[in-house]
Amino acid sequence: IVGYFYADPFWSILAITATMLHSFIKPVVYAEIGYEVKIKGKIKDPIENVGFFGRPETHIFLIIFTILEKLNAPIGLSYGIKIITLLTLFSLLHRLIYLYKNFGEISDE
Repeated sequence: IVGYFYADPFWSILAITATMLHSFIKPVVYAEIGYEVKIKGKIKDPIENVGFFGRPETHIFLIIFTILEKLNAPIGLSYGIKIITLLTLFSLLHRLIYLYKNFGEISDE
């Protein structure tokens, strides 16, 4: 919703797509690669600590850029959404590179 009002359609759609791919890559990894163990009900998966920009960081950035927007700073939500989108894409790329390096070999099952 924020992207609709503060960014153009390209950045809004790219932000939604990048965030969905970044989040939904984990269930795909569970299904394709599996996981080793559950610890206290939480799945210990191969990409648990891979990627540097997730939901907590997104919320922090949204709060910071919302405050800047309300203070009429030169950098507001329109730039914040673009920065969030780019960082999410880089984090997704980091996860994909990690998966390719560690699980990219073709196996005959």
